[in-house]
Amino acid sequence: MKNLLVRDVIRNYVTHALRPEDTVSQAVRLMAQARVGAILVVNPDHHLLGIFSERDLLNRVVLADLPLGETPLSRVMTPFPVCVDLMDSVDNALDVMDQKGCRHLPVVRSDCPDVAVAMLSIRDVYRAHSQRLHDDNRVLQDNIVTLQRDVALKDAYIFGAY
Repeated sequence: MKNLLVRDVIRNYVTHALRPEDTVSQAVRLMAQARVGAILVVNPDHHLLGIFSERDLLNRVVLADLPLGETPLSRVMTPFPVCVDLMDSVDNALDVMDQKGCRHLPVVRSDCPDVAVAMLSIRDVYRAHSQRLHDDNRVLQDNIVTLQRDVALKDAYIFGAY
């Protein structure tokens, strides 16, 4: 998806965030209400400290049999997550997701790299890629129709219909 930037595929600039002292139970409720697969963990100044995802819930909470209502996010979040910039290419973001094995990346601006302005999900990338393929397919179909018409006109000219 050359030339497509992260800012072009983000559908929602609302970031769902909690503090490190908030509990896993609070995070699960927020994620369910917002219908998101990950939330940011931030300090009072909204500086990014970590990310808490469905995978963190399964691997660090459920498998460890930790109590949801008592476990602080600081104990089970992924600290210092890899971020992408609004102006990064979607290809770069997808490479990062693949290399890190994650489905969500906090998005920052180069002028304020410790404050997330959005969350990029693999679903955002998929939707953009799907739309691009649909658009490319439409262009190719239009080109085929044009070529067929040109060939028909050329044949008609060659065989004396004109």
